[in-house]
Amino acid sequence: MATRSDEKDNPIVGYCHYHDTQIDLDTFAWKGCWTCHHFDWSDFPFLTVDEACKIYGVSRKTIYRWIKAGKLEASLLEMGRGIAAVPRRIYVIQPSQPRPPTRRRKRTVSKKNLTRNICF
Repeated sequence: MATRSDEKDNPIVGYCHYHDTQIDLDTFAWKGCWTCHHFDWSDFPFLTVDEACKIYGVSRKTIYRWIKAGKLEASLLEMGRGIAAVPRRIYVIQPSQPRPPTRRRKRTVSKKNLTRNICF
């Protein structure tokens, strides 16, 4: 019987229609369930990178940059068994996080452009 702390550390993340069982986070990572069409994503408590892109309105590259910088809380899951031609790693992002602030570059005007826009 799982204790309450085990359930918190290893939550149920979905359902496998092939094995007719609930899948916890450790099994999801070990088996690489993100590659299987039998996995039911409807109860998945995390966001994938593609979902985060749609929610925050940014590119995949920006999401990865935010994860690397620690601006988004995410976990990297690695498949424990090796299967050819499938992605071996997936980031899962904690939901309900505020959008990280984006950096704004200062617009600078070059001397060439300054002299070009002067009217005499």
